[in-house]
Amino acid sequence: GKGAHKMTTPHLALCFIAWVCMWAMIYGILFLDAMWCIPCIGLLSWYLMGNVGHDASHGALVKSPKLNYILSHAPFPYGINMTAWQIQHVMSHHIYTNTECDVDLYHFEPIVLLRKGAGHVHIALHIFRLVMILSTSIAHLALVVPYGLLFGQIDPLPDHRMYDRVKAIVAHRAELRFEMIRELLALLAYFALVWYRLGCVKGICVQM
Repeated sequence: GKGAHKMTTPHLALCFIAWVCMWAMIYGILFLDAMWCIPCIGLLSWYLMGNVGHDASHGALVKSPKLNYILSHAPFPYGINMTAWQIQHVMSHHIYTNTECDVDLYHFEPIVLLRKGAGHVHIALHIFRLVMILSTSIAHLALVVPYGLLFGQIDPLPDHRMYDRVKAIVAHRAELRFEMIRELLALLAYFALVWYRLGCVKGICVQM
């Protein structure tokens, strides 16, 4: 290989700078009341999710699996539950892409279903599902997915557990349960800190 990692050194350095800036701005919001940092944190967290969290979760950022696991959490506390992501996306979507076992097709079932080979989609429906996906993706992946995986809730409309479509889901839940819980508790602890420091209204603005 070319060096000790898959991402180039300048790109890794840029991602590290983005991570430092994000935490500096989080500090500014929590302790200096610098509300102007909110949109900047949003941009930085999305950058870290797309360039570090996503690639590391697929084992594509560096050569070390352990280091990939650690770096996949770089967008925290504005990223997603990476352990739940491993089941819902890495295992389900990338192994069983566009098949019945790909739960990425059923996030908004039964309102919106994504199916391969369904022909052209009306532009209004396409815009509608894009708005739903983009506006809810982080909250969905950070809270809803781990909740569904941990408790196996039966969705009332389709009348089944969404993640039952994932093969060996019982074994995956058992193996990764405590990692999911640990990430979820860390996120809730951060939420509590934000609300304690800023109050309810500002806390919601920061989290949104």
